[in-house]
Amino acid sequence: LAFAGRKVGELSPAEEEFLGEAAAPLAALVPDPVRREEPLVGEALGWWLRSIPTLGFRLAPELEAAGEQALERAFQRGRLAVASRGEKLQVEGDEARYYIVLLVGSCRLRCRAPAPKTGAPPKAGAAR
Repeated sequence: LAFAGRKVGELSPAEEEFLGEAAAPLAALVPDPVRREEPLVGEALGWWLRSIPTLGFRLAPELEAAGEQALERAFQRGRLAVASRGEKLQVEGDEARYYIVLLVGSCRLRCRAPAPKTGAPPKAGAAR
């Protein structure tokens, strides 16, 4: 669970309103996952799901298909983090072991072609 930060003044009015309303629901996600109260986590998830359309976004189809129980488990087990503009959410080369749910903001996805099984770097101009 992450906030993708922007510089002050770059937030849309809807994002500023979202952040103003976020304090109470997201307080449930501040404690370590084992100490979170399930009813409060459920309220935080419900608030977030209701807020998505007001920011002009929609839930990804794979998250809709996963169902609310899967999202609630992610909110219960996830770690809340605040990311600054330009900060990497996952270090290059690390195995993707976790989902990242952006609560506010956006991110740019950069993917490289996987390295060949031999461990040699991909050849320049090679067909993919």
